[in-house]
Amino acid sequence: MATKVITIKDLRDKTDKELQTTVQDLRVGLAKIRFQVTINKQKDFSQVTKTRKQIARIETILNERTRSA
Repeated sequence: MATKVITIKDLRDKTDKELQTTVQDLRVGLAKIRFQVTINKQKDFSQVTKTRKQIARIETILNERTRSA
């Protein structure tokens, strides 16, 4: 299960609702990846790190928007 990294430009073009939906999807995916790593089904732990960073990017954009509004 590879996580596709979305560019910052693409993220900024999305609405708040779309970003919140994306974060929810990524969190569900992160839980699945962690579970797979735990049961040794997936050996690539870097997917956990990449997904966490992607979530942080989106949350940063959401926070920027709320502070500027």
